[in-house]
Amino acid sequence: MVVRIKFLIAIGLAVICFVAQAEKAETKWIEGTHYFQITPPVHASRPPSETKIVEFFWYGCGHCFDFEPALGVWKKNINPEIQFDQIPAVFDRKWAPHARAFYTAKKLGVLGSIHPKLFNALHVRKEKIYTEKQIGAFFVAHGVDKDVFDEVYHSFEIDVSVRKAMSLTRASGIGGVPSMIVNGQIQDKRTEHGII
Repeated sequence: MVVRIKFLIAIGLAVICFVAQAEKAETKWIEGTHYFQITPPVHASRPPSETKIVEFFWYGCGHCFDFEPALGVWKKNINPEIQFDQIPAVFDRKWAPHARAFYTAKKLGVLGSIHPKLFNALHVRKEKIYTEKQIGAFFVAHGVDKDVFDEVYHSFEIDVSVRKAMSLTRASGIGGVPSMIVNGQIQDKRTEHGII
């Protein structure tokens, strides 16, 4: 546990250093190295003065789980001109239950609590939470009424959100998660410059 805490602290400090370095240095992004163009571009509605950043993730992805602490540190210090959003990637129907879980938690106003707990349950405690029944039991164990969960999880609104996430996943051309899209361009998560 102590080693994990030290690791998370080291990641957090590294992200802060990378962000500070990126702000100081005039970074030149190279197409094909740091990002590639999406054709046709994924259009995001945003004011011209804002930067729109979208993270595609999946709860079942170990890399997304490892990326989450660094992303959390970055989000705490985010520039107000940056609009950030997370979209659960849906490459196929097997990923849809986790996307439903994300949008259900968001609709119920418990995303801030459920999001890290679901990641931890899957990757630290190695719990099997992949089916509707398992996800429902997880929500109930964390204070959500079963009938309320069932109603929202199966609602038309959540259906639409999951279909949109699937469409955006395909349109973006990403090959895996976590993936960051900045103003319609995919940022290679392996870049030496960190998140931005």
